[in-house]
Amino acid sequence: MSQLGAIGEESSGDFFLTFSIGNQYTYDEENITTLSMFPSEQLDSIFEGVIEAVKESILNSMYIAETIQGNKQRQVHALPLDRLSEILK
Repeated sequence: MSQLGAIGEESSGDFFLTFSIGNQYTYDEENITTLSMFPSEQLDSIFEGVIEAVKESILNSMYIAETIQGNKQRQVHALPLDRLSEILK
């Protein structure tokens, strides 16, 4: 997605699963609880950072891949690194 210019922005419709321990409270149905939240619009740079990290890990695995031979003599060839580098430029 990031190669096509799409990043997970606050209103993009992409799904993200997050966990937070920021709002700790004791459940009490008699009292109102105050909720503190980070402004969701400011999360875009975090989404973009995650996308870049995943992209980098995919590229790293492509660069170190070797030609292998598997079951029934099937062969999977390593990518030609010179050509891959040229395409990515």
